[in-house]
Amino acid sequence: MKRFALAFTLVVIGAVIWLVAKRLHVSNEFKSQEVVVYAYSSFVSSWGPGPTIAKEFETLYGAHVKLVDAGDSRLLPKKIEMEGDNLAADVVLGFDQFSLEAAKKFKWKSINLNHSIVFNSDFPNTYKSEYFIPFDWAPLTFIYRKDEIEPPKSIEDLKNEKYKKTLSLIDPRTSTPGYQFLDWIVNLYGAESALFFLRAIDGAIFSVSPGWSAAYGLFTKKQANLVFSYQTSVVYHWKEEKDLSYQAAELNEAHPYQIEFAAVPENCKSCAAGEEFVKFLLSKSSQSKIMSTNYMFPVIENIIEGTEFAQLPKLKLQKSSAVSVETVTNTLKLWKTLPH
Repeated sequence: MKRFALAFTLVVIGAVIWLVAKRLHVSNEFKSQEVVVYAYSSFVSSWGPGPTIAKEFETLYGAHVKLVDAGDSRLLPKKIEMEGDNLAADVVLGFDQFSLEAAKKFKWKSINLNHSIVFNSDFPNTYKSEYFIPFDWAPLTFIYRKDEIEPPKSIEDLKNEKYKKTLSLIDPRTSTPGYQFLDWIVNLYGAESALFFLRAIDGAIFSVSPGWSAAYGLFTKKQANLVFSYQTSVVYHWKEEKDLSYQAAELNEAHPYQIEFAAVPENCKSCAAGEEFVKFLLSKSSQSKIMSTNYMFPVIENIIEGTEFAQLPKLKLQKSSAVSVETVTNTLKLWKTLPH
Protein backbone atom coordinates (compact mmCIF):
# COMPACT_ATOMS: atom_id res chain seq x y z
CA MET A 1 0.00 0.00 0.00
CA LYS A 2 2.84 2.34 0.89
CA ARG A 3 4.58 1.51 -2.39
CA PHE A 4 1.37 2.29 -4.27
CA ALA A 5 1.00 5.59 -2.41
CA LEU A 6 4.63 6.48 -3.15
CA ALA A 7 4.23 5.56 -6.81
CA PHE A 8 1.04 7.59 -7.06
CA THR A 9 2.74 10.56 -5.39
CA LEU A 10 5.65 10.37 -7.84
CA VAL A 11 3.20 10.28 -10.77
CA VAL A 12 1.40 13.36 -9.44
CA ILE A 13 4.68 15.21 -8.87
CA GLY A 14 5.81 14.27 -12.36
CA ALA A 15 2.56 15.55 -13.85
CA VAL A 16 2.89 18.83 -11.96
CA ILE A 17 6.52 19.23 -13.13
CA TRP A 18 5.42 18.54 -16.71
CA LEU A 19 2.61 21.11 -16.51
CA VAL A 20 4.91 23.72 -14.99
CA ALA A 21 7.55 23.02 -17.63
CA LYS A 22 4.94 23.25 -20.35
CA ARG A 23 3.68 26.54 -18.97
CA LEU A 24 7.19 27.93 -18.77
CA HIS A 25 7.73 26.91 -22.37
CA VAL A 26 4.54 28.70 -23.41
CA SER A 27 5.54 31.73 -21.38
CA ASN A 28 8.85 31.93 -23.22
CA GLU A 29 7.29 31.40 -26.63
CA PHE A 30 6.64 35.10 -27.27
CA LYS A 31 9.05 36.54 -24.70
CA SER A 32 10.18 40.12 -25.44
CA GLN A 33 7.56 40.46 -28.20
CA GLU A 34 4.92 43.18 -28.21
CA VAL A 35 1.39 42.53 -29.45
CA VAL A 36 -0.31 45.75 -30.54
CA VAL A 37 -4.10 45.47 -30.27
CA TYR A 38 -6.39 48.06 -31.86
CA ALA A 39 -9.81 48.03 -30.19
CA TYR A 40 -12.74 50.32 -29.43
CA SER A 41 -12.74 52.69 -26.47
CA SER A 42 -14.84 50.74 -23.96
CA PHE A 43 -12.81 47.55 -24.54
CA VAL A 44 -9.44 49.17 -23.76
CA SER A 45 -10.68 51.40 -20.91
CA SER A 46 -9.71 50.67 -17.31
CA TRP A 47 -13.21 49.32 -16.61
CA GLY A 48 -13.35 47.26 -19.83
CA PRO A 49 -12.14 43.67 -20.41
CA GLY A 50 -9.01 44.66 -22.35
CA PRO A 51 -6.54 45.37 -19.52
CA THR A 52 -7.34 42.21 -17.52
CA ILE A 53 -7.31 39.97 -20.60
CA ALA A 54 -4.01 41.55 -21.71
CA LYS A 55 -2.44 41.01 -18.28
CA GLU A 56 -3.42 37.35 -18.19
CA PHE A 57 -2.13 36.83 -21.74
CA GLU A 58 1.18 38.43 -20.78
CA THR A 59 1.49 36.09 -17.79
CA LEU A 60 0.78 32.99 -19.86
CA TYR A 61 2.69 33.81 -23.04
CA GLY A 62 5.38 36.27 -22.05
CA ALA A 63 4.49 38.89 -24.68
CA HIS A 64 3.68 42.47 -23.77
CA VAL A 65 0.23 43.59 -24.96
CA LYS A 66 -0.18 47.21 -26.03
CA LEU A 67 -3.85 48.24 -26.18
CA VAL A 68 -4.61 51.10 -28.58
CA ASP A 69 -7.91 53.01 -28.48
CA ALA A 70 -8.98 53.04 -32.14
CA GLY A 71 -12.40 54.64 -31.55
CA ASP A 72 -15.80 53.21 -32.46
CA SER A 73 -15.81 49.98 -34.45
CA ARG A 74 -17.55 51.69 -37.35
CA LEU A 75 -14.45 53.83 -37.74
CA LEU A 76 -11.95 50.95 -37.64
CA PRO A 77 -11.80 50.42 -41.44
CA LYS A 78 -11.12 54.13 -41.95
CA LYS A 79 -8.28 54.05 -39.43
CA ILE A 80 -6.75 51.00 -41.12
CA GLU A 81 -7.03 52.68 -44.50
CA MET A 82 -5.42 55.88 -43.22
CA GLU A 83 -2.44 54.02 -41.73
CA GLY A 84 -2.03 51.84 -44.84
CA ASP A 85 1.34 50.09 -44.95
CA ASN A 86 2.25 51.82 -41.68
CA LEU A 87 -0.46 49.98 -39.77
CA ALA A 88 1.03 49.16 -36.38
CA ALA A 89 -1.59 46.62 -35.25
CA ASP A 90 -1.03 42.91 -34.75
CA VAL A 91 -4.70 42.47 -33.85
CA VAL A 92 -7.72 44.56 -34.82
CA LEU A 93 -10.66 43.91 -32.55
CA GLY A 94 -14.27 45.11 -32.70
CA PHE A 95 -15.53 44.77 -36.28
CA ASP A 96 -19.24 44.07 -36.50
CA GLN A 97 -21.18 42.61 -39.44
CA PHE A 98 -21.24 45.97 -41.22
CA SER A 99 -17.74 47.31 -40.64
CA LEU A 100 -16.58 43.79 -41.45
CA GLU A 101 -17.60 44.26 -45.07
CA ALA A 102 -15.44 47.36 -45.39
CA ALA A 103 -12.58 45.52 -43.67
CA LYS A 104 -12.60 42.70 -46.22
CA LYS A 105 -10.84 44.89 -48.78
CA PHE A 106 -7.69 44.73 -46.62
CA LYS A 107 -5.44 41.66 -46.33
CA TRP A 108 -5.66 39.47 -43.22
CA LYS A 109 -3.96 36.40 -41.82
CA SER A 110 -5.82 33.10 -41.78
CA ILE A 111 -6.47 31.92 -38.19
CA ASN A 112 -6.67 28.21 -37.49
CA LEU A 113 -8.97 27.79 -34.51
CA ASN A 114 -8.57 24.94 -32.06
CA HIS A 115 -11.19 22.28 -32.91
CA SER A 116 -12.02 21.96 -29.20
CA ILE A 117 -13.75 25.36 -29.30
CA VAL A 118 -17.52 24.80 -29.33
CA PHE A 119 -19.72 27.76 -30.16
CA ASN A 120 -22.86 28.30 -28.08
CA SER A 121 -25.99 26.98 -29.79
CA ASP A 122 -27.77 30.32 -29.16
CA PHE A 123 -25.03 32.25 -30.92
CA PRO A 124 -26.12 33.14 -34.49
CA ASN A 125 -22.80 32.15 -36.04
CA THR A 126 -23.79 33.08 -39.58
CA TYR A 127 -20.61 34.93 -40.54
CA LYS A 128 -18.07 32.11 -40.64
CA SER A 129 -14.61 33.10 -41.81
CA GLU A 130 -11.03 31.95 -41.36
CA TYR A 131 -9.92 35.59 -41.11
CA PHE A 132 -12.51 37.17 -38.80
CA ILE A 133 -13.12 35.39 -35.50
CA PRO A 134 -16.26 36.20 -33.44
CA PHE A 135 -15.67 36.79 -29.71
CA ASP A 136 -18.99 38.16 -28.36
CA TRP A 137 -22.51 39.11 -29.46
CA ALA A 138 -25.84 40.54 -28.30
CA PRO A 139 -29.34 41.29 -29.61
CA LEU A 140 -30.43 44.95 -29.67
CA THR A 141 -33.68 46.40 -28.42
CA PHE A 142 -35.15 49.25 -26.38
CA ILE A 143 -34.02 49.45 -22.75
CA TYR A 144 -36.43 51.00 -20.24
CA ARG A 145 -37.15 51.24 -16.51
CA LYS A 146 -40.21 49.51 -15.06
CA ASP A 147 -42.95 51.79 -13.66
CA GLU A 148 -41.46 54.72 -15.61
CA ILE A 149 -42.81 53.93 -19.07
CA GLU A 150 -44.78 51.18 -20.74
CA PRO A 151 -42.34 49.44 -23.08
CA PRO A 152 -43.22 49.25 -26.76
CA LYS A 153 -44.39 45.83 -27.89
CA SER A 154 -43.82 46.72 -31.52
CA ILE A 155 -41.65 49.23 -33.36
CA GLU A 156 -44.93 50.70 -34.63
CA ASP A 157 -45.83 51.75 -31.07
CA LEU A 158 -43.29 54.58 -31.31
CA LYS A 159 -45.77 56.48 -33.48
CA ASN A 160 -48.00 56.78 -30.41
CA GLU A 161 -48.15 60.20 -28.74
CA LYS A 162 -47.27 58.70 -25.34
CA TYR A 163 -43.73 58.08 -26.58
CA LYS A 164 -43.16 61.71 -27.53
CA LYS A 165 -39.55 62.79 -26.79
CA THR A 166 -38.71 59.58 -24.95
CA LEU A 167 -36.19 57.86 -27.21
CA SER A 168 -32.41 58.26 -27.13
CA LEU A 169 -30.82 57.19 -30.42
CA ILE A 170 -27.29 57.08 -31.82
CA ASP A 171 -25.97 58.50 -35.09
CA PRO A 172 -25.51 55.58 -37.53
CA ARG A 173 -22.67 57.37 -39.32
CA THR A 174 -20.41 57.25 -36.28
CA SER A 175 -21.60 54.36 -34.11
CA THR A 176 -22.29 50.66 -34.57
CA PRO A 177 -25.56 50.37 -32.58
CA GLY A 178 -26.77 53.51 -34.35
CA TYR A 179 -26.26 51.87 -37.71
CA GLN A 180 -27.85 48.65 -36.40
CA PHE A 181 -31.04 50.61 -35.67
CA LEU A 182 -31.14 52.20 -39.11
CA ASP A 183 -30.41 48.93 -40.92
CA TRP A 184 -33.09 47.20 -38.84
CA ILE A 185 -35.73 49.69 -39.96
CA VAL A 186 -34.66 49.33 -43.60
CA ASN A 187 -34.87 45.53 -43.29
CA LEU A 188 -38.33 45.74 -41.75
CA TYR A 189 -39.88 48.25 -44.14
CA GLY A 190 -37.71 48.46 -47.23
CA ALA A 191 -35.69 51.57 -48.10
CA GLU A 192 -38.53 53.79 -49.34
CA SER A 193 -41.06 52.93 -46.62
CA ALA A 194 -38.32 53.11 -43.98
CA LEU A 195 -37.93 56.80 -44.76
CA PHE A 196 -41.63 57.42 -44.13
CA PHE A 197 -41.50 55.41 -40.90
CA LEU A 198 -38.49 57.32 -39.57
CA ARG A 199 -40.24 60.59 -40.29
CA ALA A 200 -43.35 59.26 -38.53
CA ILE A 201 -41.43 58.53 -35.30
CA ASP A 202 -39.45 61.77 -35.36
CA GLY A 203 -41.61 63.09 -32.51
CA ALA A 204 -40.57 60.16 -30.30
CA ILE A 205 -36.88 60.95 -30.66
CA PHE A 206 -35.49 62.88 -27.70
CA SER A 207 -31.95 63.10 -29.12
CA VAL A 208 -29.47 61.56 -31.53
CA SER A 209 -26.02 61.24 -29.92
CA PRO A 210 -22.71 60.65 -31.73
CA GLY A 211 -21.89 57.55 -29.69
CA TRP A 212 -23.40 54.84 -27.49
CA SER A 213 -21.99 56.23 -24.22
CA ALA A 214 -23.61 59.64 -24.71
CA ALA A 215 -26.94 58.14 -25.74
CA TYR A 216 -27.01 55.69 -22.84
CA GLY A 217 -25.91 58.41 -20.44
CA LEU A 218 -28.99 60.48 -21.30
CA PHE A 219 -31.08 57.44 -20.48
CA THR A 220 -29.40 56.67 -17.14
CA LYS A 221 -29.72 60.34 -16.18
CA LYS A 222 -33.46 59.97 -16.86
CA GLN A 223 -33.52 62.63 -19.53
CA ALA A 224 -34.78 59.94 -21.90
CA ASN A 225 -37.06 57.02 -20.99
CA LEU A 226 -35.98 54.66 -23.75
CA VAL A 227 -32.64 53.96 -25.37
CA PHE A 228 -31.77 51.66 -28.24
CA SER A 229 -29.04 49.42 -26.89
CA TYR A 230 -27.92 45.85 -26.31
CA GLN A 231 -30.32 43.53 -24.51
CA THR A 232 -27.41 42.63 -22.25
CA SER A 233 -27.08 46.24 -21.04
CA VAL A 234 -29.59 45.48 -18.29
CA VAL A 235 -27.24 42.90 -16.78
CA TYR A 236 -24.93 45.72 -15.69
CA HIS A 237 -27.72 47.35 -13.67
CA TRP A 238 -28.85 44.02 -12.22
CA LYS A 239 -25.37 42.97 -11.21
CA GLU A 240 -23.52 46.16 -10.28
CA GLU A 241 -26.38 48.34 -9.05
CA LYS A 242 -28.76 45.62 -7.85
CA ASP A 243 -31.45 47.53 -9.76
CA LEU A 244 -33.96 45.21 -11.40
CA SER A 245 -36.09 48.06 -12.74
CA TYR A 246 -33.95 48.11 -15.88
CA GLN A 247 -35.50 45.85 -18.50
CA ALA A 248 -35.17 45.04 -22.20
CA ALA A 249 -38.25 45.27 -24.42
CA GLU A 250 -39.31 42.06 -26.16
CA LEU A 251 -40.80 43.10 -29.49
CA ASN A 252 -43.09 41.38 -31.95
CA GLU A 253 -40.56 42.05 -34.68
CA ALA A 254 -37.38 40.02 -35.03
CA HIS A 255 -34.54 41.86 -33.29
CA PRO A 256 -31.26 42.89 -34.88
CA TYR A 257 -28.08 41.60 -33.29
CA GLN A 258 -24.43 42.55 -33.26
CA ILE A 259 -21.50 40.16 -33.49
CA GLU A 260 -18.00 41.42 -32.75
CA PHE A 261 -14.96 40.02 -34.56
CA ALA A 262 -11.17 40.10 -34.21
CA ALA A 263 -8.57 39.69 -36.96
CA VAL A 264 -4.80 39.72 -37.58
CA PRO A 265 -3.53 42.05 -40.37
CA GLU A 266 -1.29 40.45 -42.98
CA ASN A 267 1.44 43.07 -42.41
CA CYS A 268 1.59 42.33 -38.66
CA LYS A 269 4.93 42.30 -36.84
CA SER A 270 4.17 39.84 -34.00
CA CYS A 271 1.90 37.69 -36.14
CA ALA A 272 2.02 34.39 -34.23
CA ALA A 273 1.50 36.15 -30.91
CA GLY A 274 -1.35 38.16 -32.44
CA GLU A 275 -3.04 34.99 -33.67
CA GLU A 276 -2.64 33.44 -30.22
CA PHE A 277 -4.21 36.54 -28.65
CA VAL A 278 -7.28 36.19 -30.91
CA LYS A 279 -7.60 32.52 -29.90
CA PHE A 280 -7.16 33.54 -26.26
CA LEU A 281 -10.28 35.72 -26.57
CA LEU A 282 -12.23 32.46 -26.90
CA SER A 283 -10.86 30.94 -23.69
CA LYS A 284 -13.33 30.51 -20.83
CA SER A 285 -11.36 33.00 -18.77
CA SER A 286 -11.50 35.74 -21.44
CA GLN A 287 -15.13 35.04 -22.30
CA SER A 288 -16.07 35.37 -18.62
CA LYS A 289 -14.23 38.70 -18.40
CA ILE A 290 -16.01 39.95 -21.53
CA MET A 291 -19.34 39.04 -19.94
CA SER A 292 -18.56 40.75 -16.64
CA THR A 293 -17.07 43.97 -18.07
CA ASN A 294 -18.23 44.28 -21.69
CA TYR A 295 -21.71 42.97 -20.86
CA MET A 296 -22.12 40.96 -24.06
CA PHE A 297 -23.06 37.31 -24.56
CA PRO A 298 -20.15 34.88 -24.91
CA VAL A 299 -19.80 32.88 -28.12
CA ILE A 300 -18.67 29.61 -26.51
CA GLU A 301 -20.83 27.17 -24.60
CA ASN A 302 -21.21 26.50 -20.86
CA ILE A 303 -20.44 30.04 -19.71
CA ILE A 304 -23.72 31.80 -18.87
CA GLU A 305 -25.20 29.13 -16.58
CA GLY A 306 -25.76 30.54 -13.10
CA THR A 307 -25.23 34.15 -14.19
CA GLU A 308 -27.63 37.05 -14.79
CA PHE A 309 -27.24 36.43 -18.53
CA ALA A 310 -29.18 33.18 -18.12
CA GLN A 311 -32.16 35.21 -16.85
CA LEU A 312 -32.52 37.17 -20.10
CA PRO A 313 -35.37 36.01 -22.35
CA LYS A 314 -34.42 34.62 -25.75
CA LEU A 315 -35.45 37.23 -28.30
CA LYS A 316 -36.58 36.45 -31.81
CA LEU A 317 -33.66 37.35 -34.06
CA GLN A 318 -33.49 38.63 -37.60
CA LYS A 319 -32.49 36.14 -40.22
CA SER A 320 -29.05 36.85 -41.56
CA SER A 321 -28.93 38.68 -44.86
CA ALA A 322 -26.16 39.54 -47.29
CA VAL A 323 -24.56 42.83 -46.33
CA SER A 324 -22.57 44.83 -48.85
CA VAL A 325 -20.63 48.07 -48.66
CA GLU A 326 -23.10 49.44 -51.20
CA THR A 327 -26.03 48.57 -48.90
CA VAL A 328 -24.35 50.36 -45.99
CA THR A 329 -23.64 53.43 -48.14
CA ASN A 330 -27.19 53.64 -49.51
CA THR A 331 -28.72 53.19 -46.06
CA LEU A 332 -26.63 56.04 -44.67
CA LYS A 333 -27.74 58.25 -47.56
CA LEU A 334 -31.30 57.69 -46.38
CA TRP A 335 -30.38 58.94 -42.90
CA LYS A 336 -28.97 62.18 -44.32
CA THR A 337 -32.40 63.10 -45.68
CA LEU A 338 -33.89 63.17 -42.18
CA PRO A 339 -34.16 66.35 -40.08
CA HIS A 340 -31.65 65.66 -37.27
